[in-house]
Amino acid sequence: MVTARRPYGVIALPDGRLLIAGGTTSGKAVTTAAEIYDPSLERFESVSALATPREKHASARLPDGRVLILGGNRDPDGDGLNSTEIFDPSADGFLAGPDLFQGRYKFSALGLSDGSALAVGGARFLAERLDLGLLRSLPVGGEEAMRFFPALTPLAGGQVLISGGYTAGGSTASVWRFVP
Repeated sequence: MVTARRPYGVIALPDGRLLIAGGTTSGKAVTTAAEIYDPSLERFESVSALATPREKHASARLPDGRVLILGGNRDPDGDGLNSTEIFDPSADGFLAGPDLFQGRYKFSALGLSDGSALAVGGARFLAERLDLGLLRSLPVGGEEAMRFFPALTPLAGGQVLISGGYTAGGSTASVWRFVP
């Protein structure tokens, strides 16, 4: 990689390249650095930086190929961010996205077939659905969504199975189905 980092986001783009964004450097500084890995060339290349330094954030690929980068935190001991950024692979750059309903980190996100995104987890946080067309976010679900790093699996009809993760009590086997 161009920049050494840890807990960062990585997600596949429609053309097979990988977007790597944010994280914490070996000096414990949260970074705005972003880069692309092209497996066909076996090469990393820097792209324009995130507007906000973030770690422990989530990424969601949208149906149009763009990537939504959500939340995270600005420093390892900080509170969750409510900002989002949208990566456009055709320009290899970021634009501001809609704010999350609440700041969050240590969570998961998934792009939905209607162009919106679902964000779930981050301990005390309810799930929320980001409508990118209307640039707003609305809470969905209840306490069943409160967990760190759940798995989000798309199901038929736009539904999503939210499973596992962990809470203050340890790993959880609970599941919840998001129905749009």
